[in-house]
Amino acid sequence: YRCQILPLKIGNFNGSLAVKGIPESIYRNLNLRNNPEAPVAQYLATRKLSPESIQRFSLGMSLDSWDSAMVFAKNLGFTEAELAEGGIIKTFDDNPSKRYDLFRNRLMFPIWDELGRVVGFSARTIESDPKAMKYVNTPETPIFKKGRILYGMHLARGEMSENKQGCAILCEGQLDVIAMHAAGFPNAVAAEGTGICGVSTCHTCRCCYYCIIIVTDCGKYIFFVVIAICTI
Repeated sequence: YRCQILPLKIGNFNGSLAVKGIPESIYRNLNLRNNPEAPVAQYLATRKLSPESIQRFSLGMSLDSWDSAMVFAKNLGFTEAELAEGGIIKTFDDNPSKRYDLFRNRLMFPIWDELGRVVGFSARTIESDPKAMKYVNTPETPIFKKGRILYGMHLARGEMSENKQGCAILCEGQLDVIAMHAAGFPNAVAAEGTGICGVSTCHTCRCCYYCIIIVTDCGKYIFFVVIAICTI
């Protein structure tokens, strides 16, 4: 895939610049293409995700490195302060003068707002280490509020109208959304951070008359579907 660099910075929030566009140029398909034997690439192969799905959702991979994303972004003109503000890097607890990449050796899901702007990331581990957190997400930033974001909403919003699907399908996670889109249900979304009954669910109600909530168990769909009637 061709690696596209999008506009890099958006706005000024509370006196500091927030980061945009970096995931498209750091994590996206370039890392997967150049490292086909990497565990993340192999994991994607086991999930049988098509190249079209990978491209549609801009899936990528963070390298197993402490500073590759930081070095790359700094070469694009970002400062470490901006990268920290955007949730790309963190500071060592025992050495505040040193920073490191927040996402390392993980499957990367860019997170968009309703207008299609990348505002954060969700990063899934593919390692079997029980001590490793399964998901690491961008911390709360001026433009990334997990409770107000639905994954895939920028793609699904237009499909929720009455003259199309007429409803939303609310899934548990990003991979569920991707699978639903691939299966012909482009109105699927997933809650970020607050769960299916959180604040973000209310944003779905503004776009459709009802919402089908699908609950999964260990990655397998079970027969538990809740239909919530919503009013516009």
